[in-house]
Amino acid sequence: PFPAVVRGTVVGARLPPRMLRCCVRARTCVYMHISLRLVLFARTLNEKQQKNALEIARQAGALYDKFEGFSQDLIQLGKKMDESKGAYSAAMNKLVEGKGNLITSVEKLKKMGAKAKKSLPEALLKRSDSENLLEE
Repeated sequence: PFPAVVRGTVVGARLPPRMLRCCVRARTCVYMHISLRLVLFARTLNEKQQKNALEIARQAGALYDKFEGFSQDLIQLGKKMDESKGAYSAAMNKLVEGKGNLITSVEKLKKMGAKAKKSLPEALLKRSDSENLLEE
């Protein structure tokens, strides 16, 4: 740490009276005080900048780690979505494709007189019919 001069006191030490008189006569005491204050200010500013730089580095590291975790979560989510899409495709194939698919089977039951209050969606019926026409 740099010493500060206040009324002839240098950080807990007193200037000898002869040196103090010499400084006052030469008007260097005021200049020395101002110079030391500037040095102290610059040092304090540098310490604050160093603390800020360390805090920025700490926060940047934490942000990077959080971003890495988020990226991993997105990758897992994408894999699960792909698995779900595959399962959906397999289920739809069972529903509408091939001879004896579920749509054709239940529609045959309805035509034979099964009492149903509702009808299957037209899009599924068309898809099932087009699949059956391709196979026949």
